[in-house]
Amino acid sequence: MMRLLFTLMACSAACLVNAQSDDNKFTQAKFTELCDSAGVVVLPPREYELQEPLELKACDLYAKDATFRVTFAASSEQPAIKISPSSTLPGVTRYQQPCRIRDENKNCLYNTSLRGRGKIVLPRMVNGGEAGATVAVQMIDVINYRIEVDQITGFDVGIEMIANDQVANNDFFFANSSPVSNMKNNTNFRGVYNKKELDGKTFYAWINQLNFHGGIFETNSNTGAQLTFDNSIRRYANAYTWFSSNFKNGTIKLEGDNFAFHDTTFSEDVTFIANNYLCKNGENCVDRDGVLDDYISKDNVINIASGSAMPKCQQEYLSSDSSVAYTQPETCSTEKHMPHMRVEKETVESIRDGLTR
Repeated sequence: MMRLLFTLMACSAACLVNAQSDDNKFTQAKFTELCDSAGVVVLPPREYELQEPLELKACDLYAKDATFRVTFAASSEQPAIKISPSSTLPGVTRYQQPCRIRDENKNCLYNTSLRGRGKIVLPRMVNGGEAGATVAVQMIDVINYRIEVDQITGFDVGIEMIANDQVANNDFFFANSSPVSNMKNNTNFRGVYNKKELDGKTFYAWINQLNFHGGIFETNSNTGAQLTFDNSIRRYANAYTWFSSNFKNGTIKLEGDNFAFHDTTFSEDVTFIANNYLCKNGENCVDRDGVLDDYISKDNVINIASGSAMPKCQQEYLSSDSSVAYTQPETCSTEKHMPHMRVEKETVESIRDGLTR
């Protein structure tokens, strides 16, 4: 926090003057122009038109109460805002290159890159009408960051987290926007895992230790995804925690361990898709790609806010033709659906259902 305050004070008044005096178009060139040794670009609270991808190189962004209207077809290849490792960030710990694969002589064969220890205050982000697989914000190998979100609406994906090494130990804070949703996209959060195979060795990336504070999350339809994972090569999703959040509809995939929902509100249209798989023969369970495995997610907690509905649950299972099928959504029950899920519902006293693996 002290580093951020110093950074903001160090940013010259010219940063604000230059941004205000230009037209409403914001570009990569303008960001680069405003980025100085202070390590942060501060934008005045006004509306900007973003016509091209913006990568936060060398600087973080402070855009409280500003609005980006995205008028190009942002995608996973060219997201509206990309937050990724940058060797020109100020501070010796902001850019790291850990070695992940070594040979038998301890020589490094494969380095990754990490961006760490910063704060970004995102503008309100609105899709200006582009259709397709649009992506608002993309985080690649970001650790130990505070991300503040006002609103992200109208995109195919709101926040995409890509791990070539890791996306971990980040805190997301959502502005009080009630009754308007902070996020309303087809998919609000998507995690993408990658792996590297070299010299007979494999390095698996992971996404874990993420905290979400507050927020109203809604999807474009009940079949939209609040949280989903792509390329789940190994289930290294671990320790996602939501505090005082409000989920209005959509599905939440629990592919990993230790998903916690504290004082969280669910509408009746929220469905958990749990990887607590039904087992074909009582021993082998099916993963989402149809490969038999003994993996079962565990230690997930729901603590429901007073007056909230219980979410519904679906499960994957292996059908008679060995394809992956899904049960019909039903109100979640730890006994029937989710033996790995602990449900803590406050009534006269806290009722804690049994937990088994």
